[in-house]
Amino acid sequence: MVYLSEIDVATGFLDADSVSSKGLELAERYRLAKPFPHIVIDDFLPPAVLEMCLKEFERPQPDMKEYNAATERRKREYKPDLMSPGPRALFYGFNSLPFIRLLENITGIQGLI
Repeated sequence: MVYLSEIDVATGFLDADSVSSKGLELAERYRLAKPFPHIVIDDFLPPAVLEMCLKEFERPQPDMKEYNAATERRKREYKPDLMSPGPRALFYGFNSLPFIRLLENITGIQGLI
């Protein structure tokens, strides 16, 4: 089952009402994880969203910065404003209040922004 099944595949956005309490069911698992609080969420996004992202990240952007230090191999800098509409919307969706609320629910940290 996809964890963020509520995400709009076309826009990358989450409806605030449908995810207002999302993440609370993971809070204890996050808090009790060892050696420090953390969580791994399998099947976090719908497969269609992942495919969209894979296609986007295969193509280079103009003036893309690539890093090649030993600790940064295969790291690239993508500018959201130069991405295709779908991945760009997903990027902004991850910065939206409903998604931040989800993270706050999981971590118990209020006011992340």
